[in-house]
Amino acid sequence: MRIKFLFEWELIPDANYRPVGLWVLGVNDLLIRYVDGKSRKRTDSVLRRVRAQMRIELQEFPASADLLEYHAATLSPYIGDRGPLIESERFEDEEEALAEGLSFIRREWDDAGRRWRSDLAALL
Repeated sequence: MRIKFLFEWELIPDANYRPVGLWVLGVNDLLIRYVDGKSRKRTDSVLRRVRAQMRIELQEFPASADLLEYHAATLSPYIGDRGPLIESERFEDEEEALAEGLSFIRREWDDAGRRWRSDLAALL
């Protein structure tokens, strides 16, 4: 199944960013989860708004190919960032892709060095 990943980053006090969540868009659904699991209210709010937009788009014309690109561009850099957007056909469904993506963030992000320990191509 074709899956799109969009990483969500938060701005931390020393003017750097760290990955805090993941958006996963597949054929059937959009899933958003945060690494800390504490952002449930925020996640639910974003999902309600985006799913409503998806339903409107599906009624008017096929789902917009740039849904994630649009949401990547709408976050203020004073709050955080969204990106990069990567695509994969490695996963069976959105839940599997989300679980692997969050695991990748927890395992491969080096907070001290502010960098990935391995390439994002591992998700492809």
